[in-house]
Amino acid sequence: DVSTSIDNVSSVLNAFGMDASQAGGMLDVLNSVGQSTGLSMDTLSTDLSQNAAQLKAMGFNATQSAQFLGNVEMSGLDVGTAMAAMKKAMNNATKDGKTLDQALGDFSTTMKSNKSDTEKLQAAYDLFGSKGGAAIFNAMQTGKLSLDGFSSDMSSFKGNVETTFNDTLDPID
Repeated sequence: DVSTSIDNVSSVLNAFGMDASQAGGMLDVLNSVGQSTGLSMDTLSTDLSQNAAQLKAMGFNATQSAQFLGNVEMSGLDVGTAMAAMKKAMNNATKDGKTLDQALGDFSTTMKSNKSDTEKLQAAYDLFGSKGGAAIFNAMQTGKLSLDGFSSDMSSFKGNVETTFNDTLDPID
């Protein structure tokens, strides 16, 4: 439904303080994240709009937010649980004099280390709190969630919608 898609993208643009000139780039981002995660663009754009204030407070732009929410949905985590855990992580990082990026980087390093599962779980509780820590730990331990490598630049998604369209022109595809 084109009008619903337009409304959803417009809502995302407004929520992240972007102007209409960035709509094409945002569509490319949403389409790419949807293709890589299996998440519908409607669900993704709704999640982005509803969580924009918190995602921006965490230092994510619209592109990073779309990738993060796509990863969360694909991992099987509830978006509400993940957002609450990230809010707690942001508060804990600030208390420790770190940015959220630094705290997430340290946690990712811990998860990739040779530490015991108990130590890794404790690190998750320390950063994400008692409610979200176990969920984040489990998703990362099983490889379903990664907190690394979100592109902040829309240009890396440029042309995704057009490429998808062109790829569907051949009946064999």
